[in-house]
Amino acid sequence: MGVVRKQIVGAIVGSLGLLLWSGCAHRKSYEQFSPLELHKEIKKQINHDNLDDADEAFLTMEAQYPNSPYIPTDLLILAFAHYSNGEYKLAKEYLNLYEKRYSDAQTRPWCEYMKIKFDFDRYNSPYTNQKLILQIIHEGEQYLQNYPDSPYRYEVNTILAKAQLTRLYMEKEIENLYHRLGDKNISQEYNITIPKNSQPPNLPFYKKLFYW
Repeated sequence: MGVVRKQIVGAIVGSLGLLLWSGCAHRKSYEQFSPLELHKEIKKQINHDNLDDADEAFLTMEAQYPNSPYIPTDLLILAFAHYSNGEYKLAKEYLNLYEKRYSDAQTRPWCEYMKIKFDFDRYNSPYTNQKLILQIIHEGEQYLQNYPDSPYRYEVNTILAKAQLTRLYMEKEIENLYHRLGDKNISQEYNITIPKNSQPPNLPFYKKLFYW
């Protein structure tokens, strides 16, 4: 991730920090563009796989035309563009902004579901990042509690089940590690039972060299 992209991430995470874009070193200036021109430019740069420039165009829109009717659409366009590019954290921040500003009772369950999906797709290294897998489990449980009638509850249930199984396999590996190290007391604290007929998280063979 380049310097410009890191600046954009920091700005979006802070939400209001988007307005500080003028202090950054821009690769391309969109200051003379109209809202419609910026909207078209965002889509154009995404189509050309220039997400840095698409982000820059959006920051200009946000700062110069904060009431533009194109902003809600552009937030979603950028969220899914970054998602498709494997930049799940940045995609989630765009979606967060959309949800905070423009969602309502009908669209909020979809936003929350997509954020869970973004987090789960970001988790691509089984047996690592226990914090993230626990976060996904918490988000899934909260979702089912908050939106029991959501049409996305089945997808969330599937993600939750996979995340819980991943956590079990992770803890089983921890148990095995302490057992091999001869620390049976700690090993017994991780006395995990894996469900029968379940499959462990898929791990590329070259990564297996780095895991217990």
